[in-house]
Amino acid sequence: MIINLVLAIVTIKLYYKLQSARVSKTTNSQPKITDKEIKASLYRLLPVKAGSTVIIGDSHTDFFPLSLLNKPVVKEGIAGDTTEGVLQRVEKVSECNPAKVFIEIGHNDLSRDKSPKEVANHIIQIAEKFTCSKVYITSIFPSSTKSKHGKSMLEKDEQLNKILKQYCLNNNHTFIDLYSLFLQSNRLNPLYDCGDHVHLSYNGYVVWANQLNNLL
Repeated sequence: MIINLVLAIVTIKLYYKLQSARVSKTTNSQPKITDKEIKASLYRLLPVKAGSTVIIGDSHTDFFPLSLLNKPVVKEGIAGDTTEGVLQRVEKVSECNPAKVFIEIGHNDLSRDKSPKEVANHIIQIAEKFTCSKVYITSIFPSSTKSKHGKSMLEKDEQLNKILKQYCLNNNHTFIDLYSLFLQSNRLNPLYDCGDHVHLSYNGYVVWANQLNNLL
């Protein structure tokens, strides 16, 4: 209890220190600290206990309401993160030997016109860091948005999901197909769309949580 309190105090102090550095009006040469960097620093500070269950990913994970889950889960989601970003911070998590790890990442890569094969290779690298954990890879969710070059995301979503599903079959991992559950008329089902055609509504998170609760 005391250790947790100390960690909480240290975490809060670090957060405000980083926030202060980010808005500091010192020399223009001083690098700015982003929200992603702040959150990544906090995750590095707070250790993951061995044998725990971890979900790691981007904004979909970051916004996940853990109260929907029936067992404790450590959430390591960072809004705006990419597969490369997760690769930079996943070592710290894998070294703690979690019992289960759920990986949800890749949408931001595809939206920046990374190829499905390249994104899949990064996700596979993330999965292979967890040699002592049960690995679950979540499908990319359907998106009604377009990439930065104006191309529909759905074809790339499906290509990436196909690669990830086959990888899971070949390596005794579990593939969680949320794409099929969320897709309606070639778009994210409005019932599960928070309004921006990318992120989930509460109803969407209920569907996702139901899938996770069967695996926890």
